Amino acid sequence: MDDVQVTQLHGTSENPARVSKRLGHSKSEQFLALVARINADISRIPEFLGYTVDPEQGLVTQVTSPGEPGLSSEEIFLRLRQWSFQDANKDQDFPFNWLFNHFSAVFTRTFLMSLLNDPNLLLALTQVAVHAKLGAPWTAIQGFPGSGKTHIMVVIAVLLTVELEVTILWTTQGNKALESAAQLIQKLSGPREWKHVVRLPASQAPMAADIDVPFDERSSTLTRRKAEIRLVLITTGSLVQELNKTWSALRGLGQIHFLIQDESQQFGSPEDGAALAFLGPEGLSIHIGDPVQPSVFIDPKRPETHELWRALEGRKVDQLP
Repeated sequence: MDDVQVTQLHGTSENPARVSKRLGHSKSEQFLALVARINADISRIPEFLGYTVDPEQGLVTQVTSPGEPGLSSEEIFLRLRQWSFQDANKDQDFPFNWLFNHFSAVFTRTFLMSLLNDPNLLLALTQVAVHAKLGAPWTAIQGFPGSGKTHIMVVIAVLLTVELEVTILWTTQGNKALESAAQLIQKLSGPREWKHVVRLPASQAPMAADIDVPFDERSSTLTRRKAEIRLVLITTGSLVQELNKTWSALRGLGQIHFLIQDESQQFGSPEDGAALAFLGPEGLSIHIGDPVQPSVFIDPKRPETHELWRALEGRKVDQLP
């Protein structure tokens, strides 16, 4: 790790003089080209909506919303969709034509509305792409609860699995975070994207979304859909149990391109090592978490443990019960 340059979200890097000795990610060139195309398409929107931007006011960006005065992001989406309706042969050159051609109507709207309304999506995309190119082993998306971390990562994960055909393993220690991610995937995308995604709930965990696979159907589903599955959501505990089997269909995933570790402030358990083992030599681990939350797993059904663990972390415990 001392030889890897890792850009931080804030503050100054602890090792600014270091240069990565790892190879760049195998998908990094395509990833950077995708980010460049997104930026270019944003700047082209005014031209295709029939108005100009005063150069003295600077370039149009997703922060300023590339629309004429009073034009909402919804109206921008509707006008671009109209262009796609007129493109019967899918060969016309207009902003985000690739998005309308390759994705479901639900995800296309999700992506464009998120891009136009939240600059953090493009910032996160750029950060992950640059870190992949640098050969960094990991990158972090941090934020407080409700800040949109999971929403952004769902959008990025779905975008990459379809557009770049990457494979992703999404893990966390508890089922609740994975349930939320699965429900967001179902809400923000459509069947065209769902076919590439599965969540593998634990044996006692409830089914939360259409992408969930019953526990006793894991092996048959992963084997039958091996060629199309690119995003797998599973708890680290279930992952270890699955890999301890004599034969596990999960091994068919091979070396994945990206590992998303949700609630990563809890990172450090032996089970996390099993997830990391799926990464290829140049793979990238994306950590999502809130650095101010407790760094150990706490059962939400036992709130009395919250005070104890926080006291332990602060070394303020006088005596244990």
